Amino acid sequence: MGEYNKMSMKEEYSEDIEEDNKKPLFVHDIIVSYQSVYPLDLQPAKAMTDSIAAFKGEAKNSQFKEIICRSEHSLSLFTNLFWLYFCLKFQRQSYNELRSQYKRKIKQSHSELFYSIDNQNSKRTHIRLRKLPMIYSWALIKKFIDTFKKSSAEFDRKFVIKCCQVVTFELQGLYVSEAFCIKGLSLMINDPHLFEFFPE
Repeated sequence: MGEYNKMSMKEEYSEDIEEDNKKPLFVHDIIVSYQSVYPLDLQPAKAMTDSIAAFKGEAKNSQFKEIICRSEHSLSLFTNLFWLYFCLKFQRQSYNELRSQYKRKIKQSHSELFYSIDNQNSKRTHIRLRKLPMIYSWALIKKFIDTFKKSSAEFDRKFVIKCCQVVTFELQGLYVSEAFCIKGLSLMINDPHLFEFFPE
């Protein structure tokens, strides 16, 4: 069992998998392992920028947006959340230790991100922090859809809700209901794709 945290994400991309980024994929085309902890370049900065663009109001504050879309802690948080959810949803036989290491990375990145946002000394900091689970959930959902185009049938209402529940638990330690996820995403996001999952 190798300690993946000694290697950078970029060092783990193989030429074959980088080529896979350019063609439509099924979720089962990709296998996470100790030899391939981050098997695809997810372009996290673009994913987070697209997610913020879909959010209403406060999430678009320039300083907050810069932290979410550009900071190393935020991009690491997105990447590790993605592969954790990938394992939980599509590769349940993955090693427990591997999932535990994703979780440790998430905890570390979230702690640093929390400090960066809180350090802004804004009166609305608590509002921004409350929105993090929805911001990252929507970024993950859109990235799964865009990355695994041949597995579109996998990405249904249940997938969206479970993603929101996993992200909220990892970031806030809370188990949330289906109704909470639907209401939170519907209130915060202005993206026509959302209505494919939660039609009015």
